[in-house]
Amino acid sequence: MIRELWDRMAALLLLIARYNFSATQQIRMKRVLFVFVVLSWSVWFPIICSAGDWYVRKGATGSNNGTDWVNAWNEMNQINWNSVAAGDTIWLAGGTYTTSLIPGKSGTSGSRIYVKKVLATDAVPAAAAGWNSSYDSQVVINTDQGIYWGSSTTGSYVTIDGRVDSGIKSITPGTSWNSASVRMEQSGTQAGVTLQYIDMAGPAGSDPYTFVDDCKVLSIYTSAPTNLTVRYSRLHGCVDQVMLLGIGDGFVFEHNKLYDNNALNWQTFHPGTVASRACSGTMVYRYNEHYNYSVEGIMLGANSGDQGCTWKIYGNIWHSPYGGAGNVARPLELQYCSSTVYFYNNTMTDLGIGIRALNGASFLPGSQIYNNIFYNSGGPGDGTTGITDYNAYSESNSETHGIANMPSSAFISYSGNDFRIVSTIASNYPRNKGYTLASEYNTDPNGVTRGADGAWDIGAYEYDSGPPITAPAPPTGLRIE
Repeated sequence: MIRELWDRMAALLLLIARYNFSATQQIRMKRVLFVFVVLSWSVWFPIICSAGDWYVRKGATGSNNGTDWVNAWNEMNQINWNSVAAGDTIWLAGGTYTTSLIPGKSGTSGSRIYVKKVLATDAVPAAAAGWNSSYDSQVVINTDQGIYWGSSTTGSYVTIDGRVDSGIKSITPGTSWNSASVRMEQSGTQAGVTLQYIDMAGPAGSDPYTFVDDCKVLSIYTSAPTNLTVRYSRLHGCVDQVMLLGIGDGFVFEHNKLYDNNALNWQTFHPGTVASRACSGTMVYRYNEHYNYSVEGIMLGANSGDQGCTWKIYGNIWHSPYGGAGNVARPLELQYCSSTVYFYNNTMTDLGIGIRALNGASFLPGSQIYNNIFYNSGGPGDGTTGITDYNAYSESNSETHGIANMPSSAFISYSGNDFRIVSTIASNYPRNKGYTLASEYNTDPNGVTRGADGAWDIGAYEYDSGPPITAPAPPTGLRIE
């Protein structure tokens, strides 16, 4: 139909040129043609340029071309990426898939490719042929490296979105060093990848586990991908929850839960939550919750020299480590490296060891450890002299503006793991005792503005007199056309 439209306009132009119409007639006809072109383009341009919709459904028995639910691609490895263009959306129906989702096309910074778990409230996929409301269920990818970037360049500006908590779950069996739920391969230079609402699971549960090899749930084993964002996801069940063997500028890791990486055979496989061995630029690590873990919360190092990047770590919580009163869990440790670290407004409870730099490691000049709560936990230790202040401790401390002897009643519910602070203002309570930081740090995990009452608080949460707040989620149901 579009071709027919242009053919008719061309014929009309030829008619005007061929016959001896008067000047007045030609002007009138050209005006009519102009109006016709404008009106036609306003109708057809959105259709020509609109984003495409593609469909994946386990067990589909149609033409396997992805055009609707009847003819959906019936496995992850059946997606024909040659058909997918920047701006398109690939809709995933719930079910268990046994092949890897491997992004085979790149979007652009202004026109991303989206891979989304479908929701019953999504108008376009719910209107596609073959729709069934049962498709709005968890998408499970049950294979090693279930979400995998295997190309060195393909797969930039791709968003993989589970839409709801654990909407997509990728499970690794953890049988090799390369095992991972999500993996970016060596030499990759992707940009602009976003992962959200993904349950990245290893073989272990809440009890200590005998691991077969040093598996990871998120493995970035590349040549520094840039602007990688991981948010609203769960990472659990492997020796290392996050392994960064090369990460570039713009890494944002926020609103995630990390837990359950306790190894019975810890002498063989050292369990760590986040390990970074090489990076460049700025890393933002904020609003994450860590629990039931054994050793490091974040470890920077394992390579000598400057890590090459700045870490901004704020608004996080570490609590309930594995091992009880004799645990060796800690929030942050530097090994064999030098790094610039801004460690602000975090809350730590019941950790056996505090922040430290060992084996020649050091915090670079300008690093700061401010506005944190160390309750029944080790505080700043080796290598932190001169960079700590405005922190609250359940024991004594020697900081100029620090708080000593903070009671558990400073939390809404210490026993219930509700680490929001109470309204009390007193010498040993964290409200209004913080240091005012730059505006990029002025929001807490629940979206409450720090210092709105005139002074910053200490800890992950700013005091708020309202009911519990759920951090705002990214919008759903949006389309770029």
